[in-house]
Amino acid sequence: MRILYFVEGISILVAGLFIKRVIKRYKNYVLILLFACCLMGIAQLLLSLTSIYITVLAFGLFGLAYGMFNPLLYTYSQQKVPSDIHGRFFSFKTMIDRTIMQLCLVIIGFLLDQIGYKSLMMLLGLCTFTLVFSIFIDSKRSRSKNKNEFYQG
Repeated sequence: MRILYFVEGISILVAGLFIKRVIKRYKNYVLILLFACCLMGIAQLLLSLTSIYITVLAFGLFGLAYGMFNPLLYTYSQQKVPSDIHGRFFSFKTMIDRTIMQLCLVIIGFLLDQIGYKSLMMLLGLCTFTLVFSIFIDSKRSRSKNKNEFYQG
Protein backbone atom coordinates (compact mmCIF):
# COMPACT_ATOMS: atom_id res chain seq x y z
CA MET A 1 0.00 0.00 0.00
CA ARG A 2 2.82 2.39 0.81
CA ILE A 3 4.34 1.94 -2.63
CA LEU A 4 1.00 2.52 -4.37
CA TYR A 5 0.31 5.78 -2.56
CA PHE A 6 3.93 6.89 -2.95
CA VAL A 7 3.75 6.38 -6.72
CA GLU A 8 0.38 8.12 -6.90
CA GLY A 9 1.61 11.09 -4.86
CA ILE A 10 4.76 11.52 -6.92
CA SER A 11 2.68 11.33 -10.09
CA ILE A 12 0.37 14.07 -8.84
CA LEU A 13 3.36 16.31 -8.12
CA VAL A 14 4.93 15.61 -11.52
CA ALA A 15 1.60 16.28 -13.22
CA GLY A 16 1.36 19.66 -11.50
CA LEU A 17 4.69 20.68 -13.00
CA PHE A 18 3.80 19.15 -16.35
CA ILE A 19 0.40 20.81 -16.67
CA LYS A 20 1.92 24.22 -15.92
CA ARG A 21 3.97 23.94 -19.12
CA VAL A 22 1.15 22.42 -21.15
CA ILE A 23 -1.23 25.28 -20.27
CA LYS A 24 1.25 27.81 -21.61
CA ARG A 25 1.61 25.95 -24.89
CA TYR A 26 -1.94 24.73 -25.60
CA LYS A 27 -5.05 26.81 -24.99
CA ASN A 28 -7.65 24.09 -25.65
CA TYR A 29 -8.40 23.18 -22.03
CA VAL A 30 -11.33 20.92 -22.88
CA LEU A 31 -9.14 18.67 -25.01
CA ILE A 32 -6.54 18.40 -22.23
CA LEU A 33 -9.29 17.63 -19.69
CA LEU A 34 -10.61 14.88 -21.96
CA PHE A 35 -7.08 13.49 -22.34
CA ALA A 36 -6.75 13.38 -18.54
CA CYS A 37 -10.08 11.55 -18.34
CA CYS A 38 -8.81 9.03 -20.90
CA LEU A 39 -5.78 8.43 -18.70
CA MET A 40 -8.13 7.83 -15.77
CA GLY A 41 -10.11 5.35 -17.86
CA ILE A 42 -6.92 3.50 -18.81
CA ALA A 43 -5.91 3.38 -15.14
CA GLN A 44 -9.32 1.95 -14.22
CA LEU A 45 -9.03 -0.73 -16.88
CA LEU A 46 -5.48 -1.57 -15.77
CA LEU A 47 -6.70 -2.01 -12.20
CA SER A 48 -8.86 -4.90 -13.38
CA LEU A 49 -5.66 -6.86 -14.04
CA THR A 50 -3.98 -8.70 -11.17
CA SER A 51 -0.26 -8.04 -11.59
CA ILE A 52 1.35 -5.91 -8.86
CA TYR A 53 3.45 -4.06 -11.45
CA ILE A 54 0.38 -3.17 -13.50
CA THR A 55 -1.36 -2.01 -10.32
CA VAL A 56 1.56 0.30 -9.49
CA LEU A 57 1.49 1.59 -13.09
CA ALA A 58 -2.27 2.17 -12.83
CA PHE A 59 -1.89 4.17 -9.60
CA GLY A 60 0.87 6.24 -11.21
CA LEU A 61 -1.25 6.85 -14.29
CA PHE A 62 -4.24 7.81 -12.17
CA GLY A 63 -2.09 10.21 -10.13
CA LEU A 64 -0.81 11.79 -13.32
CA ALA A 65 -4.35 12.15 -14.70
CA TYR A 66 -5.77 13.55 -11.49
CA GLY A 67 -2.85 15.93 -11.07
CA MET A 68 -3.56 17.29 -14.54
CA PHE A 69 -7.35 17.27 -14.31
CA ASN A 70 -7.97 18.98 -10.99
CA PRO A 71 -5.92 22.20 -11.37
CA LEU A 72 -6.91 22.55 -15.01
CA LEU A 73 -10.61 22.20 -14.18
CA TYR A 74 -10.36 24.93 -11.56
CA THR A 75 -8.40 27.18 -13.92
CA TYR A 76 -10.94 26.63 -16.70
CA SER A 77 -13.84 27.29 -14.32
CA GLN A 78 -12.28 30.51 -13.06
CA GLN A 79 -11.88 31.75 -16.62
CA LYS A 80 -15.39 30.84 -17.80
CA VAL A 81 -17.42 31.85 -14.73
CA PRO A 82 -17.94 35.60 -14.19
CA SER A 83 -15.78 36.86 -11.34
CA ASP A 84 -18.68 38.36 -9.39
CA ILE A 85 -20.15 34.88 -8.76
CA HIS A 86 -16.92 32.92 -8.16
CA GLY A 87 -17.64 32.44 -4.47
CA ARG A 88 -21.17 31.15 -5.02
CA PHE A 89 -20.14 28.97 -7.95
CA PHE A 90 -17.22 27.25 -6.22
CA SER A 91 -19.22 26.83 -3.01
CA PHE A 92 -22.04 25.19 -4.96
CA LYS A 93 -19.54 23.10 -6.94
CA THR A 94 -17.95 21.82 -3.73
CA MET A 95 -21.36 20.96 -2.30
CA ILE A 96 -22.36 19.06 -5.45
CA ASP A 97 -18.97 17.28 -5.57
CA ARG A 98 -19.35 16.07 -1.99
CA THR A 99 -22.91 14.88 -2.58
CA ILE A 100 -21.99 13.02 -5.76
CA MET A 101 -18.96 11.50 -4.02
CA GLN A 102 -21.17 10.06 -1.26
CA LEU A 103 -23.63 8.65 -3.80
CA CYS A 104 -20.80 7.12 -5.80
CA LEU A 105 -19.34 5.48 -2.69
CA VAL A 106 -22.68 3.83 -1.96
CA ILE A 107 -23.12 2.69 -5.58
CA ILE A 108 -19.55 1.40 -5.82
CA GLY A 109 -19.93 -0.52 -2.56
CA PHE A 110 -23.11 -2.11 -3.86
CA LEU A 111 -21.51 -2.97 -7.21
CA LEU A 112 -18.44 -4.46 -5.50
CA ASP A 113 -20.75 -6.85 -3.65
CA GLN A 114 -22.82 -7.66 -6.73
CA ILE A 115 -20.36 -7.93 -9.63
CA GLY A 116 -16.89 -8.07 -8.03
CA TYR A 117 -13.76 -5.96 -8.26
CA LYS A 118 -12.55 -6.91 -11.76
CA SER A 119 -15.94 -6.38 -13.37
CA LEU A 120 -16.44 -3.10 -11.52
CA MET A 121 -13.11 -1.69 -12.71
CA MET A 122 -13.90 -2.71 -16.29
CA LEU A 123 -17.35 -1.14 -16.00
CA LEU A 124 -15.91 2.11 -14.61
CA GLY A 125 -13.27 2.23 -17.34
CA LEU A 126 -15.83 1.65 -20.08
CA CYS A 127 -18.17 4.26 -18.59
CA THR A 128 -15.30 6.74 -18.47
CA PHE A 129 -14.41 6.14 -22.12
CA THR A 130 -18.06 6.35 -23.18
CA LEU A 131 -18.46 9.66 -21.39
CA VAL A 132 -15.21 11.07 -22.81
CA PHE A 133 -16.13 9.96 -26.33
CA SER A 134 -19.61 11.48 -26.14
CA ILE A 135 -18.28 14.79 -24.77
CA PHE A 136 -15.60 14.87 -27.47
CA ILE A 137 -18.16 14.28 -30.24
CA ASP A 138 -20.54 16.86 -28.73
CA SER A 139 -17.78 19.47 -28.46
CA LYS A 140 -16.76 18.85 -32.08
CA ARG A 141 -20.38 19.16 -33.20
CA SER A 142 -21.01 22.37 -31.26
CA ARG A 143 -17.71 23.85 -32.42
CA SER A 144 -18.53 23.18 -36.08
CA LYS A 145 -22.08 24.53 -35.57
CA ASN A 146 -20.75 27.73 -33.98
CA LYS A 147 -18.17 28.04 -36.76
CA ASN A 148 -20.87 27.79 -39.43
CA GLU A 149 -23.04 30.37 -37.65
CA PHE A 150 -20.07 32.70 -37.43
CA TYR A 151 -19.36 32.51 -41.16
CA GLN A 152 -23.03 32.86 -42.11
CA GLY A 153 -23.79 35.94 -40.11
